Amino acid sequence: MTATVPNLLIIGAVKAGTSSLHHYLDLHPEVAMSARKELGFFMDPPRGNWDKGWDWYRRQWPSEPSPAIKITGEATPQYSYYPRFAEVPERIAEFLPQAKILYLVRDPVARIVSHYLHNYRHRYETDDINSHLLHADPEDSVYFAASRYAVQIERYLKLFPREQIQVVELEQLKKLPDETMASIFTFLGIDAGFRHEGFAVAENRTRDKRRRTWLGEKLDALRATSLLSRVPVPSSVGALYRKRIARAKVKRPELRSETIDRIQEILHPDVQKLRRLFDRDFDHWQI
Repeated sequence: MTATVPNLLIIGAVKAGTSSLHHYLDLHPEVAMSARKELGFFMDPPRGNWDKGWDWYRRQWPSEPSPAIKITGEATPQYSYYPRFAEVPERIAEFLPQAKILYLVRDPVARIVSHYLHNYRHRYETDDINSHLLHADPEDSVYFAASRYAVQIERYLKLFPREQIQVVELEQLKKLPDETMASIFTFLGIDAGFRHEGFAVAENRTRDKRRRTWLGEKLDALRATSLLSRVPVPSSVGALYRKRIARAKVKRPELRSETIDRIQEILHPDVQKLRRLFDRDFDHWQI
């Protein structure tokens, strides 16, 4: 059957490999993922696009897809960002009741570090990660909320049959990409024998992590970078500007033992519930 509306959603988690999975799925000849990742349609503005309407959402895919296409999908990790976007599961259930749901999870401690580093690089955070996590209110912290996987997925289990939901471990996707993708393809009802060398390449990942400098932030506000892109200067000069003037290299932060202890204490009940819900061990996690 040709898919004419989205019938697959990757709902998260944030910093758990959704960019890679979005790309891997799009490599399959029976899948058409949205050209733009993180459509955020089911979220309220300003972060979301709910106000743009259903017609806008459907226009993110071809109106007449190839007859070979069976799955059309998108990935917005903030769809599992309760309580910040509390309305999302109900809206998805109303508009896409037959949709398949993929939920990527990873070691909660590692996910929090990646999430914080992402925000720090974009200057949303300025504090030391240990100081922040040791003093953050666990009921009002996006870092703890996005790592409460059981809390997030239970909201979907109340609205969708279990057979429409699959939880995928990022660690398994990285370690056994072909086998993990075959399991996902089987879940989606498409050719599970499809293989691609691209499954071994992680998307949206760079070892050279950089953060906007104070000067870079000011220049970006003045749209200096867009002006530079229009000036006929050597690419090496533009690269020098981006890497040495507008961005400064940052290291991946290290958690102190007391910070890890607090994360474990706060998230342990949720991880145990997730293990029971899906009868999985997650024994390589730090919780």
